[in-house]
Amino acid sequence: MRADVIVLPETMIDDRLRLSDCCKPFAAATLYDFVQCPTRVALDAFAPAKRDPINPFVRLLWERGTLFEEETVAEVEHPFTDLSRFKGDEKERLTLEAMHRSHALIYSGRIATDDLLGIPDTLRKEGSGYTPGEIKSGAGEPQSSRLVHQH
Repeated sequence: MRADVIVLPETMIDDRLRLSDCCKPFAAATLYDFVQCPTRVALDAFAPAKRDPINPFVRLLWERGTLFEEETVAEVEHPFTDLSRFKGDEKERLTLEAMHRSHALIYSGRIATDDLLGIPDTLRKEGSGYTPGEIKSGAGEPQSSRLVHQH
């Protein structure tokens, strides 16, 4: 089977669907979900009404994660480009402009190519390119949870 094909359960559809057949670009989280469970991605794309309501505990984790990220960004002591208030195509355009100007650190940018979409917490200038990163808490090491962890 080709990597760009999702096979849905026969109860949903009898044909194969390419990732690009979906109505929106795929983000890194979608690719991660696909590796874990291809059916989940198919259901999210073509039958979102079948998804269970968001668990209050999961919602609390998301809210605390967002708060942690905001606190961490507020503590950054050197200049950076903050694109968190922008959305969609405008955010992507501003990200590309900041990259062309070689900004050292971009927060909440948006990058896309073909059917892939990325919205990393940070983009850090390294050499002639950029390294995406995520801000995470609870890394298991003292003081490390406040760092921007790069991939």
